[in-house]
Amino acid sequence: MKSKPSFVRVLILLGVLFFQLVMTQVVTFIASMIFGGFENLQPANKYLFAAAIGFTFSAGAYLAGWVALRFHWLDAGPKYLARAIGTLLGAYLPLIAAVIIYPTLEPGNPFYAASILLCILRFHVPSWIKGS
Repeated sequence: MKSKPSFVRVLILLGVLFFQLVMTQVVTFIASMIFGGFENLQPANKYLFAAAIGFTFSAGAYLAGWVALRFHWLDAGPKYLARAIGTLLGAYLPLIAAVIIYPTLEPGNPFYAASILLCILRFHVPSWIKGS
């Protein structure tokens, strides 16, 4: 991707970020279809719900990012372990705060969006570290 103009690289990066955003939702939807009663999990146990939703957000962002790295849409070193840990931390930190602050995690909670965005951002952090 280094030989491409900077405008094209920015468009590719924006496309990858959008792909990661969509995949967080797709993986969450597929998990809710596979494991029935996903919507009933939240009122029963908000901690288990936060753990499940954090994992699906992280898996979606990581999977889309892995595809982008695999097909050389992104010009970055793999650093798969660092990226996996980054997505997990990015997904769970806002959700832990939400569990502490809110008595129930209702749909539309702003911490869901923060979790998704931080998860995607943390996937790209190893690319910014020198030597990548």
